[in-house]
Amino acid sequence: MFCKKCGKEQTAGQKFCPVCGEPYLDENGKPYLKGFKKDIQDAKEKVSDRIDEISQKSIDFGAKAKERSKVFAEEGQKALKEKVVPKLNKAIEEVRNLRQRPKKLTLYIIVIIGIIFVLRLIFVNGGEGTSQSSSIFSVFSSSKEVKIELSFEGERQVDEKRNYVTDVVTSVSSNYGGGSNDRAVFTDCILVPNGKMWIFKNYTTKINTSEGFHAQLYYFRGKNLNNRRVYYFPNDERDIPIFREGDIIQIVVPRWVANVPVKGEFEVTFVEKDNEY
Repeated sequence: MFCKKCGKEQTAGQKFCPVCGEPYLDENGKPYLKGFKKDIQDAKEKVSDRIDEISQKSIDFGAKAKERSKVFAEEGQKALKEKVVPKLNKAIEEVRNLRQRPKKLTLYIIVIIGIIFVLRLIFVNGGEGTSQSSSIFSVFSSSKEVKIELSFEGERQVDEKRNYVTDVVTSVSSNYGGGSNDRAVFTDCILVPNGKMWIFKNYTTKINTSEGFHAQLYYFRGKNLNNRRVYYFPNDERDIPIFREGDIIQIVVPRWVANVPVKGEFEVTFVEKDNEY
């Protein structure tokens, strides 16, 4: 082989022409490099080899990762099927049971309330008056009874000189104070205490005559004395309302019934509870 530039014959093993320095061709037909160019070429070859090595390792790692992911997925599905799904089904069943419990509980409560209501109708009614059911739920909280008692006695006073009745002498006593006028005897005005409510329970009466007798329950809402309402014993068909703090009530009994002076006792019973609403 000869140098392309000067024609000097190439000796075996020579990479460059000894005359002009022209590089000979290698086995791949590419000129030999020297100096800086050779260093660059060597670096490129090393980088290329390194890239090939890294690429192969990445391929191997990807294959291993894919295999591991497959294993993890299989194990996850197995754990989900064996552990998570049964617990989830159990939780769903418990929720369904909870949805059914309120219906059963409501039914039980209705039955209990019905029994209590019947027992109250049987055992609470008493005396000559008509007992009205207060609140069914009053049995579930602490309460006490409040009795308003009124005793009275009247007599005709005869004017001996003129021989006719001029007046009726009446004595009145009550555990809440009382008085009388020319037509009736009565208790003082009674104020329902703060934080309390009074629920009518029953009334009883013992008098010397029952024909045409009626007592009256006056009540004033919220201390408003200009708005008086009346309930009549025993013939009023209305329900007696619940009285709350600030309300005023008064019991009034006539002095005369069919021209006969009234003698006897009249008692009204309330159930006192804490004001719930």
